[in-house]
Amino acid sequence: MIILLGSTGYVGQVFQKRLSDRSIQWEALSGRQFTFANKADLVGSLKTKKASFLINCAGYTGKPNVDACELDKGNCLDGNAILPSVIREVCEEVGIGWGHVSSGCIFGSERPGGGGWREDDAPNFCFRQPPCSFYSGTKALGEEMLGWRAADRGDEWPAWEHESEATGYVWRLRIPFNEIDGPRNYLSKLQRYENLLQARNSLSHLEDFVEACWSCVEKEVPYGIYNVTNPG
Repeated sequence: MIILLGSTGYVGQVFQKRLSDRSIQWEALSGRQFTFANKADLVGSLKTKKASFLINCAGYTGKPNVDACELDKGNCLDGNAILPSVIREVCEEVGIGWGHVSSGCIFGSERPGGGGWREDDAPNFCFRQPPCSFYSGTKALGEEMLGWRAADRGDEWPAWEHESEATGYVWRLRIPFNEIDGPRNYLSKLQRYENLLQARNSLSHLEDFVEACWSCVEKEVPYGIYNVTNPG
């Protein structure tokens, strides 16, 4: 049984469809249920449901956009940093793997030396490397709550290493889009903006993203961080 958090969201709906199309048993749970106060109940619930893996698509992005996170910092912190921590603890106690949808927004501008930001690079757009948006800060903090830490590697940009051994996946999404018009779709946003700027960035086609994430689970790819973006 696959447990899916955030099943009604922009990313969660695509996970939901992918699992259903493949006749894979899944059940939705609300991310709001995952609090430290409910930890014992959640452990019991996952055991009762015979959960084999948990996918977390829940988080706080703000409405109508991430700028709203600056005005609702408590919920932003809960959804993007505290929730992943609870998920990790609960899943480790139950003995199942997990996959957490993170974000590439924890990086800004170009990587020193070029070549693009890697999974083993420490974030440079976060609370520890200000200035940053509050949203990006909480997403980077969420990865810290899952066990990752910055580590010195001499002249190179600091590494992003796990404190022990990863027990789940961190899938980084960046500027999602697909062919369906909607408020979260990057292509839809572009058509509605009055002004545009020229900048290079990474993109994630939503269906490709979900397919790649699920392939990690199916093929038992080693746990860790994966930048799940499209080439080009």
